[in-house]
Amino acid sequence: MGLSIDHSNTMKVRKYQNHDYKEVLRMLSESMDYHMEIADPTIFKKSSDKLMSNYLRHMVAKAKRPKAILFVAEDDKKELVGFVYGEIPKYSLERTRVGKKCGVVHEIYVMEDQRMKGVATELIIEMEAITKELGCELIRLKDVHHKNESAIRLYKKLGYNVRVMEFAKLLTQS
Repeated sequence: MGLSIDHSNTMKVRKYQNHDYKEVLRMLSESMDYHMEIADPTIFKKSSDKLMSNYLRHMVAKAKRPKAILFVAEDDKKELVGFVYGEIPKYSLERTRVGKKCGVVHEIYVMEDQRMKGVATELIIEMEAITKELGCELIRLKDVHHKNESAIRLYKKLGYNVRVMEFAKLLTQS
């Protein structure tokens, strides 16, 4: 399995290690805060440290299994600049309806000062390679916010297509 990509000694994508926890937690919190900023504030609320810590522990625990993947990107100084988390669910719409094994990217984040440098592209390419090696015929990016224009441009550039639109309404509204 291709567990790391090395690009001219400037960036490396590798499997998450326990010593990465603090930095990945910081990036995960930044990602959630960013999405709260661009999203409907009546639906999203600021994430707590406890919630983010629990979510990351969940991702780390799942990534110990063969069908979940947690990678980090580090720069030439070995500082983390991004991460990606995904899995191959046992059951999925794709497998049920069309018989295709599908990988799902749940989270991807790149530090703001590292964007537009190919980090997200390399994280996605690594996820594609791993899920393909694990027998997937399809990969999807879960929960891409419609206002995250730079991410949408990147995904389209990489050959992804918009497939589903989701609508939400708070039931406390009249």
